[in-house]
Amino acid sequence: MAKTYHAANYVFFQSEFCRMAAAYHLGERKGPSEVLYNAVDTDFFLPRETKTKNKSLIFLITGKIDSSTWHRVHCALEALKLAVAEKRKFKIIIAGWLSSQAKQFLEETINEYKLSEYVSYSGPYSQDEAPAIYNQADAYMMLKHQDPCPNTVIEAMSCGLPVLYSDTGGVAELVGESAGVGLHCETSWEEAHTPSPECILTGMKHIEVGLSKMSKEARQRACERFGIDLWMERHQNIFSNLIQSNVTT
Repeated sequence: MAKTYHAANYVFFQSEFCRMAAAYHLGERKGPSEVLYNAVDTDFFLPRETKTKNKSLIFLITGKIDSSTWHRVHCALEALKLAVAEKRKFKIIIAGWLSSQAKQFLEETINEYKLSEYVSYSGPYSQDEAPAIYNQADAYMMLKHQDPCPNTVIEAMSCGLPVLYSDTGGVAELVGESAGVGLHCETSWEEAHTPSPECILTGMKHIEVGLSKMSKEARQRACERFGIDLWMERHQNIFSNLIQSNVTT
């Protein structure tokens, strides 16, 4: 991989975190490169025009979850347990593919923490169904450790969901300072870490207080920075320049 990486005519990094990770694992690259974040169709991933106010503040977790990424769900449930003890009106929806082991973990944790009234799992969904999934919720949770540039985050932002996230990886670059809340978490290449349940609960409360403003900021940031047309245009420009350069040399 390192040989191909250094031999490439041009490299797109999905985030500054990806650039740093590549340098750490593959060595410093001398050739041309740039950061180009993942993109979203902001005309498809839209906030619901007449969004009914939920009785509880609903947080959404999506993605493919197995035993290696179960940590991102488990820590959220630990925080929700604390929220219920404080009589906070918070709920969590989990949507996406779960391995059989992750489903077992989910069922056991919900039963152990007595969260059956506060957690729902809606199963896998198609891309066409995704906007409706996002629009069931008020905010998005991304507590995976060191995620480089998750598309689900920018899809959620495009639907007007502020993001509560582990401040590792490239997520902070996507969310910025005003479209969500970052939670301190240790960086590590050896094992996955998560914010503490207490820290997550504090973040949930911050989202609750700033929901309206953060929601607007999330949608605006997605439209301004992560539109699919900008992403395609940049690829076209780079590829055209590379082809032209090879033709003339």
